[in-house]
Amino acid sequence: MRAIINNKMSWLEKGVCFGSLALLALIPFAELVLRQFKMAVPASKGLTTHLFLVLGFFAAMITSKTGEHISITAVQYIRNDKVKRALEFTSALLSIFVLSILVWNGISFIKYGLMGKMIGPVPERVFAIAMPLGYAVIVLRFLLRLDPGRRRLFALTAILLGTAAALPAIAKIIWGVDVAGTPEPFLSWLNALYDTAWYIRLPAILFLILAAFTGMPIFAAIGGIAMIMLQAGQGEPEAAPIQIFSALTDGDLIAIPLFTLTGFFLSESRAGERLVRTFRAFFSWLPGGR
Repeated sequence: MRAIINNKMSWLEKGVCFGSLALLALIPFAELVLRQFKMAVPASKGLTTHLFLVLGFFAAMITSKTGEHISITAVQYIRNDKVKRALEFTSALLSIFVLSILVWNGISFIKYGLMGKMIGPVPERVFAIAMPLGYAVIVLRFLLRLDPGRRRLFALTAILLGTAAALPAIAKIIWGVDVAGTPEPFLSWLNALYDTAWYIRLPAILFLILAAFTGMPIFAAIGGIAMIMLQAGQGEPEAAPIQIFSALTDGDLIAIPLFTLTGFFLSESRAGERLVRTFRAFFSWLPGGR
């Protein structure tokens, strides 16, 4: 049963990634063709930038399946296997803790950080769902990669602690934007969290930087540092997701997947080799032409 669910999840993730890539290529092409008839694809730029957001998070979900997130694996130089395993386990727990907070912050962002804007025929919130969904799936896969038993119990504890640390987002989701409307004892816990973040900000940031050198994924370490700084400054829980959302829907980043896709087509179709042969046929007689 578990194998069937994993297989269906894998097909879904790959389908969304391939579909997003295909649309990223087709929308500019359709725009180019329609311009000849003085027409345009409605909200083409917005659709492509938001498709890049979806592509990024679903690609991260696929990457989490094999544990291939970008990280600094300095632990490989440690010869003591017990120390190495302990550091890897600690980095996994920290990742689960940080990403659990981002799940709740992402939900708060969808509820309050977006204003119901439409991207073409699709509500912007539909694209933004990829953020908390992606974080939740990555947390689950970090958990499942751990050995059953005590290690998974520790991971579940990290999820619960992350949920507790995300109380500002949860309180906002349940009781609204007015902090004063949060009932006791949650309001006191909320204030205590902000105070704690202020006092531990420096050691926590240093700890996350050290964790990044022990195999913690770079994106999780950076996300954790950003959340500590924002929470220490009494920032709103959706402040970090807003920055992530804005960065990934920046129109300048669209060139990255399109160039990658172009390179893939050139490689697989051997068009690059044919171009080299063409230039050699015309210019090989020149000095340095070969």
